[in-house]
Amino acid sequence: HTGRTWIIAEKANCNHTGRKKQLCVRCRKVLLEKVIPKTKHKWKLTRKKRTRYDCLKCGGVKLKNEYGGWSYYFP
Repeated sequence: HTGRTWIIAEKANCNHTGRKKQLCVRCRKVLLEKVIPKTKHKWKLTRKKRTRYDCLKCGGVKLKNEYGGWSYYFP
């Protein structure tokens, strides 16, 4: 087998890891499979009064709670 071609089976995003596969050039058999790490969120402040951030990539929300910690909500 000759493996040079990598194909992305699942794209990584903010919430999930992805996967990529190396295929044989001749017979297309899967030779290797690797995990693609999650990407980072891209937070943007959307409301100052309640300190709310929205992720521009996945639509997730990060809110500051009354105890000073953070609450996260993802679609």
